[in-house]
Formats: sequence, structure tokens, C-alpha cells
Amino acid sequence: MVNDILSARMGDVVTRRPPLWHRFSTGVSALWHRFSTGVSAMWHRFSTGEPELRNQPGQSDLQLPASVSGLIQCSLPQGADGEPRASARADAPSLSRLQVSPCLVRSRDSGAKFETSSRIETPRGLKPAARLMSSAASAARDTRSGARVAVRTMAIAMTAALLTLLPASTALAQPDNPGKVDLKFNRFYDFPELESALKELAVAYPKLLTLESIGRSTEGRDMWMMTINNPDTGPDRDKPAIYIDANVHGNEVQGSEVCLYTIWYLMKSYGVVEKLTKAVDERAFYILPSVNPDGRAHWFDDLNTSSSSRSGKEPRDNDYDGLYDEDGYDDLDGDGYVTTMWRPDPHGRFRRSQKDPRIFERVGPDEKGEWDFAGSEGIDNDGDGRVNEDGPGGYDMNRNWPSDWQPEYIQYGGGEYPFSQPETACIGAFILDHPNIAAVQSYHNSGGMILRGPGANYRENVYPRSDVSVYDEIARTGERLLPFYRYLIIHKDLYTVHGGFVNWTAEGLGIFSFTNELWDDAQYYYGKEGDWDRQTQSMKFHDLLQFGQTFVDYKPFDHPTYGPILIGGPNKYASRVPPLFMLEELCHRNFAFTMYHADQMPRPAFGRTWIKEISPSVWSLTVELRNEAAIPTISAIAAQKGIGARDYVTLTPAGGGTGGGAGADGGAGADGGAGADGGAGADGGAGADGGAGADGGARADAGGQPAKAGAGGAAPTVLASGTVREWYDTTMELTKKQPERIWLDRGLGSRDGVLCRWIIAGDGDVEVSYWSQKGGRIARTITLTNE
Repeated sequence: MVNDILSARMGDVVTRRPPLWHRFSTGVSALWHRFSTGVSAMWHRFSTGEPELRNQPGQSDLQLPASVSGLIQCSLPQGADGEPRASARADAPSLSRLQVSPCLVRSRDSGAKFETSSRIETPRGLKPAARLMSSAASAARDTRSGARVAVRTMAIAMTAALLTLLPASTALAQPDNPGKVDLKFNRFYDFPELESALKELAVAYPKLLTLESIGRSTEGRDMWMMTINNPDTGPDRDKPAIYIDANVHGNEVQGSEVCLYTIWYLMKSYGVVEKLTKAVDERAFYILPSVNPDGRAHWFDDLNTSSSSRSGKEPRDNDYDGLYDEDGYDDLDGDGYVTTMWRPDPHGRFRRSQKDPRIFERVGPDEKGEWDFAGSEGIDNDGDGRVNEDGPGGYDMNRNWPSDWQPEYIQYGGGEYPFSQPETACIGAFILDHPNIAAVQSYHNSGGMILRGPGANYRENVYPRSDVSVYDEIARTGERLLPFYRYLIIHKDLYTVHGGFVNWTAEGLGIFSFTNELWDDAQYYYGKEGDWDRQTQSMKFHDLLQFGQTFVDYKPFDHPTYGPILIGGPNKYASRVPPLFMLEELCHRNFAFTMYHADQMPRPAFGRTWIKEISPSVWSLTVELRNEAAIPTISAIAAQKGIGARDYVTLTPAGGGTGGGAGADGGAGADGGAGADGGAGADGGAGADGGAGADGGARADAGGQPAKAGAGGAAPTVLASGTVREWYDTTMELTKKQPERIWLDRGLGSRDGVLCRWIIAGDGDVEVSYWSQKGGRIARTITLTNE
């Protein structure tokens, strides 16, 4: 809280006869006055848009909340002599004290004058309220009896504001939670700055953040992966995880800022914001801010347009002349930007707009223009008669993934084979090594889109209807979180993509995956552009909101190939990336969408249980397992193709071993369960987890301790198991081998569940443990007793 005292001059007095409710309230008790003035404040706020406050009769002190800011009017009632007493009105945005200095006040009706002094302050230790203190000696003098005098002040600021009289006062919309690292999101970060910010975050939050280089780019830059996980709640590989990346195309820079924002915001919110604390405790996050660090570095450091530096930096011979990267852009006028070139042509396809000569309009098919577009700034550096035809790189890492990969003659930029680039190879290895990844988010630009596969029309049948329903639910919510973004299908609504990243993760790995195309020009005016066409909108935005910083005025230039031309137009910051003053909102909204996506990852939970004693010490135990989230533990694509490990549920005597936890290969653990191929272990029988041995009796656990038995002396042993459709079904789909473990080939569906039943001999406590590769592990101890 700020304790500075500010002075403010008062304005003219306004006199008017008090309303009926005011005259009535001044004669009743303080409690009734508190209620009635609260009602009056609500009416005043409704009718004038301004909060109003009055103190109680005969009192000079009044409590005010510190959380409300706005225009305040404080009125004092009539004094004992029947004369009105002074009141104050002030603006209240930020400071905790307001000193209203003694001042001259005039009555509009009578011209009478008086002086008054008031103070609004927050006493030390009283943060949620402020106190209005008014001197009773500063009486207002007016010739009209019973008149109400409002003294209007022009206060600069105050933190303490009012409306404790109202049951629900307006609080700050979103309190600021300062973090340990001061990052700004009204700017872009080039690759060295991005690298530095990631390292600073990792040092500031060592418990929750792990920064590692998973490989190196073509030019030797580190591929930085940040893992967010709370080790107190388990290893990251034992939790459902979301993988987030950005900047696969070097010019699509703002996705890296969203990734950085995601890490920064989660860290500064941990322990402060309950929902985000829960997300960090229950989920794992793998965040790769730049898939293409070479392209990013080149875009910031070298001559580029908003659409260039898309590729990596491995040299390519794009014009097949035996030379590599020899004919890129040139800054012909030396202004530091690559803009556009226009050459005069009496038969051209464009003319300059009469309304704004900076705009080149395309003419109709039967019309002749005056200009033709000559491309971006550059000359013929290799003497082949062409300009800018062989710049750096010339491939597309978002066409280098296994699913539906096609060679160069079908898909430009696909590379020699899937994972042929060092960047895609190390990312692929990381994802395959983390089968707990249940969601994928990739950031691109631009167009304002939430995209899912497939990338080609002939792959529509790859997406089962149940998976499409999950995609629809998440993306439709995303459309609300991200105004001006549209939920689209890549091949249908954009263009055909072979070998795309999210196509591989969705279709090849069965992970629910989205690409967000960040920023859309429709956000310029939030739908209030009126009758401006698209080009006019853009120019008005450059002029009125960016003050000409993203546009270079046209100037003449004598081109060695084209002759006299014009050079100028938008620079590389003029499109595809948001204006800096809108960047933080873009970061936060997309961060919120990925948090929603992460929240929809599988959330297994136990439901009801039903225990029935069939005969002495023989029990039927039915347990409900449910998934409380939208994303199933096994997608329908994965179930159909047999991708990944199967889910399973085990029942063991309580305290009788590991309960069949996952082994290092992603299948069941060392208890004779599934190996790498998801089949039964070598011995086919129960292992050291306390399940049944070869003789059907109780086995000792891994520590050599006998399994816990009940009063009857016999430890629980599973005789049979399976799944049932309804609670009271008398038949079940039997488990053929190892009845302690029930395999769930399709996992737990979207907000769906399964009923598992065991027939058990013996008494005591048993542990039911559920394991899922993408859903994690949960366990519950149950006592075998009649309910």
C-alpha cells in the first residue's frame, strides 16, 4: 500500500434538495442507515455510473474498501444546527491516502463561501479498507435549509475506494502475481534472448523446472526442452503430459513467446492460483519453444520479409544450378528492410488507388493496369536472369514427419526421408521416449485457426467418430477462448499437407493434437472496421495504431534488371506477427487454451465399489473406474492400430508388492505382466507382487514379507476376474490368464467408465491399482467385508 498523501483542489459546490430516502435515513439507527445508504449507492451507481458514499449521522469516520477504484462521492449529513456539512468527490485509481486540502467552496444558489478539510486514508495494518475522516469543525454554510452540498474534487489517485456498504463490492479483475523472473511480453525475443530467459527461469525455479538440450540444429544451436513437473507428486513420466512446441517455421516467431509465457505464468502462479497449482502438481509439461532455432535467428538477424526464413539453414540448391543459397534478398535502398518492388507496365495487372496511392489495386480481367509486382527487394546475384530464387535453406520441417510422408516430387520440402533433419530427429526421439504424452499443441502463424488433421482427404477415415467428438469439444471451447480463431480441418479448410507434425502425433501415435495459427488481421479492429476493405484496414492500422512504423514509403530506384521501379511497402513486422501492444493478450489466450487442453487429458478415478460375500470367505468385488476428462486414456486410433501399451487393473493383497506398476519399457512391471510387446510375461504367472503363485496360494512380496491375511488366516487370492456391463450382471467377460490383472484394451473412454469384478478367496485388505500409459496410476485399499 502507498502511504503518500496527495492534495487536491475542490471545485464548485452543487446544491440540491436531498431525496426522500436520505431525509428518512438520517433519523434512524446506524444499522438502518448503513442498509439504506447501501441501496442509495446502488441507485446512484446505476443512474450516474459513479459510486456514492455517506457517513453515518454524527460520525466523521467511515470505512471504505481498498479494492474498488473509480469516481467517489462522499456526502456528510446536516449538522446539529441544520446546516449541511461538506462532502468530497474524488477519482481513486491507485493510492492509499487522499488529502483534500482546505479550499474555497461556492454555493451555486447563494454564492456563500466556506472552507473544509477531509482525508481518506488507509491506517497502517488495515489493508482491505480505507477511512474517511472529516473535520466536524469545517461546517458548510448555505442559506437553503436542508440542502445537500456535494464538494467535487479532482483527486489524482487513491488505492482505497468504497462500497463496503454493498454486499458484493467490485474487486480487482485479476491480481498480479509477481514472479522471480521479470519477463515482458510486449516484445519479441531473438534466439539468444530466448535461450537466456529459459536458463533464468530454470535457475529461479529449480524444483519445478528442468531445462535440457535434446539435440542440436543444423548450425549447432541447442534444442532447448523445458520440463515442468512437481517431483513431490511423482515423476513426470508417471503423469499425463502435454507436449507444446513452436517456431517450426523460422518466421513464425510469436509461438516461442507463447511457450515462454506458458512457463513463466505457470511458475509465478504456482502456490498462488489454485487451478494452475493443481495443473503443475497433476500433469507434466514438455515445452520446446523453438523447433527451428536457426530459422529464428536468421529471421531476426538478417534481411527477411514476414514470410521468409521459413526453412532451416541447411544449404539447398533451389534453382538447380549447382550453387547453394547464392541468390537471396538484397536491401537495395539501405533502409534495413526488405520491402516490395513495383515496376511500371502499361499492360500491368495493378493500378494505384485514388484514395490511397500506397495501395496497389488489382484491375479487372478486361482492364489494363499501370503496374506489375516485381517481388521482394533483390537483384540477380547469380546472373541467371531471375531474382531471389535461391535464398538460404529451402525445405520444410513440417513435412518431414512419418505419417503420410511423401517425397519431394509430391510434397515440396519433405526431405530425403522422415526425420532426415537433425531437429525433427531429436524431437521424434524425445516424443517416442515419453509415451505418457497425451496431448500435443504446436504453434504456427498466422490466420487465426485451431487446426486438426488429417492433412489429406484420403485419410479422413483414419479419425474414428469418438475421437472426432473429443477434438470438436476441445476446439469449440477454444473458439470461445480465442476470438477470431476458427476451428478447421487442415486438408479441407486450408491445404493438403503430407508428413505434417500433428498428423504424425495424431495419426501415428494416437495423441490428440492441435496446431494453432496465431494472429489474424480480423483482430485489428475487433469487427468494427465498418466499410473498410482489407487493404484499407491494414493501412489504417499502420497509420493510426502503429504510427507508420511498419510501413516504408515508396521511393524510386533504378534496378539493374527491371529499370526504373518503386521500392517500399510493409516491412517484416507488418503482417503475420501481432503488433507488440497486442502480443501479451495473444500469449495469454493461447496459454489458456493449452491449459484447457491439458486439463482434458485423462483423469482416472475410482467410483463405487460393491462387495458381496458369495460363501464363507469367498467374495465378489466389483469396482467402478472412471475417466473424468474428455480425452480417453487410449484414443480410438491407438486402440484400432494397437499403438502403445494397454491399460490394466490389478488386485493384490494390501501391502503385497508393487501392484504391477509400469516397467521401463512402458508395459507392465517385473511381476510377470506385459513386456515390450504388451503380451504376458515369460512365466505367465503372477510375480513378486503378492498375487497367486503356481500352487494357487499366497506369494510373498518383493521384500520377502507375507501378504496380509484377515482374521480367517488366509490371504486374499483371486480365483477369477473380468469386466461386467452392469452392476448386477451375473456373467462377466473373463480374464483368460492371470486373473489378478484385468486388461483394458480400449482404456477408459471420454468421461466414461468400466466395471471390473474379481472373485476372491480369503479375508483381509486388498489393493486395487489401475495403470495407464497416458492416464497415470491410481490405487485404493479395500477391506473385504459385507457392506
